[in-house]
Amino acid sequence: MASYIIQSNITFCIAGILYLLFLRKGMPATVQRGYLLIAGGVSLLFPLWLSAGAGNKLTLDLPVVQVGLQHVLRTVDQATQTPDHYSWIWIYTIPSAIIVLVLWIQYFLLSRRIFSGKGTWVNGVFIIYEREGSEPASFFKTIFLPIGLEPQAESMILKHETAHAQQWHSLDNIFYSMLKIVFWCNPLVWFLHSELRLVHECLADKQAGMDRRDDYQNLLIGTAIFHSPRILTNNFSNSNLKRRLMMFNEKQSVRKAFLRMALVLPVFCFCGLIQMHAQSAGDNSNSKMVYSEPQVMPEYPGGTAALAEFLASQIEYPKDAKKNGVEGNVFVSFVVTAEGKVTGVQLKRGVMGALDDEAIRVVKLMPDWTPGTINGKPVDVEMVLPVAFRLK
Repeated sequence: MASYIIQSNITFCIAGILYLLFLRKGMPATVQRGYLLIAGGVSLLFPLWLSAGAGNKLTLDLPVVQVGLQHVLRTVDQATQTPDHYSWIWIYTIPSAIIVLVLWIQYFLLSRRIFSGKGTWVNGVFIIYEREGSEPASFFKTIFLPIGLEPQAESMILKHETAHAQQWHSLDNIFYSMLKIVFWCNPLVWFLHSELRLVHECLADKQAGMDRRDDYQNLLIGTAIFHSPRILTNNFSNSNLKRRLMMFNEKQSVRKAFLRMALVLPVFCFCGLIQMHAQSAGDNSNSKMVYSEPQVMPEYPGGTAALAEFLASQIEYPKDAKKNGVEGNVFVSFVVTAEGKVTGVQLKRGVMGALDDEAIRVVKLMPDWTPGTINGKPVDVEMVLPVAFRLK
């Protein structure tokens, strides 16, 4: 999961930086919208594709082996242990859960606003009239309009909000809200969502003001007051006025847009190739498939008890760590090959250099294992050995 989150954030950062450099200005709003949506989708799916190409590798955890003074050693069932190497997942999940809660509350309030309002269907949209001075907004096919608008202003605002409904902008907002749950720590996600909302407004402006351009621009200027942003709805006056007016009047060059996209796509693909190369470089050097679910697991000669005895006889608690009272869990990964050899020994998570090096040194000394099998055929399997260094 850690690898997925890191790779997803890197992919989204690359896509976001390319947008800011080449596509944020002077591009048709339809192209900007499409790029921002594709960038979010690629960021979610590309790391999954990388993992699939790497053979769906999954580490299989061994029981915790605890060592300490005078080689006091015991194995601990991980089902009864708090797996502190997963503690970061809980830390990462808490803000995500808060975002989910906020979205649920907003959806609940919006639903109550819809079902408590009195409205009517007009040309495929459900119009709800609210108190005078409220902000025009839309959510899917529901449009909120304040009472007391002048007929001309109401007609143009209704066209604007109908454009949001017809182009399914609410679906875009929900998609980016879901991205925030996954990428809450990435500021580009929050910024690009605000960019997408601005693009929505520009698209709706084009459709609503095509017949009465001057009147529509005056309406935008007249309603350019501050409103608190709402995540789920599209709001008529909740966007940057200067950029909306510029994009409303700007004549888009199809040739210019094509040239920019022709530049961005190769750069994006090149960055993807770099990630793929880094992924393949991190895999086992023998480049064999490392299976995730062998039918028969690899086994140390003599079983877990023998493994514990081997570690007890080999591990020496580093003097510096003992002197400074350093304790902790060191997680070492390795691959048991189809021949039973122990290869690819790596540190997954450490405590301090001396403890980490000692755990790696002893793992490298392990004799051949009985390999795991699938359909009776030996296969490579990646394992993780947690070594708990304790002084008490």
